[in-house]
Amino acid sequence: MNKMKYFLIILITAFSTQLSIAQANEKGLKKDLKHYYQLTLDNDFNAIVDYVNPKMFEFVTKEMLVNSFEETFSDEEIKLAINEVKNEKIYPIIKMDSTSYTMIDYSLKMSIRLNMNEEEDEDFADSLSGIYESMYGEENVEFESKNQTYRIHVDKSMFAEYVDNRWTFINQEEGMDYIINAVIPEQVQEKMNEKYSK
Repeated sequence: MNKMKYFLIILITAFSTQLSIAQANEKGLKKDLKHYYQLTLDNDFNAIVDYVNPKMFEFVTKEMLVNSFEETFSDEEIKLAINEVKNEKIYPIIKMDSTSYTMIDYSLKMSIRLNMNEEEDEDFADSLSGIYESMYGEENVEFESKNQTYRIHVDKSMFAEYVDNRWTFINQEEGMDYIINAVIPEQVQEKMNEKYSK
């Protein structure tokens, strides 16, 4: 076997290995997303936090996060439920300093049922309608007066980072720039903006 042929085999083998790793990562991402979404639908908060980017716990403990979820979803007067979560777009995975990152655009449908007396419901529903419409857009908010329930469509984005053989996530939320910059390096965000805006 001549040197050139040997060199080509090494190159092809290296490329194939890298391709297999990338495909495994993409496959793993879709698998982890599916599981993460199902946990969200099931309100399995203790398991959900295992998919939260661990750097988040420098700002809030797992216990605090779980308690916050439980309090929000156990309120009987304003009953919140997530009814559907689905991917809208998964961006190409990028690597920086041997760590894999990407972004996901996703949507969810949620319902918020008011469970108060009739007079309280009417006044409260009026005030909530304006709030939800300003947050999510008037076209994405529907109020069913018969059962005092809001049906809301939400479009969101989140960052994903591959940590300890699992994809972890953090939502891109307004007002969370400080936390997001601490969790996802700014160089990574800049690279994402450059790559994904093309």
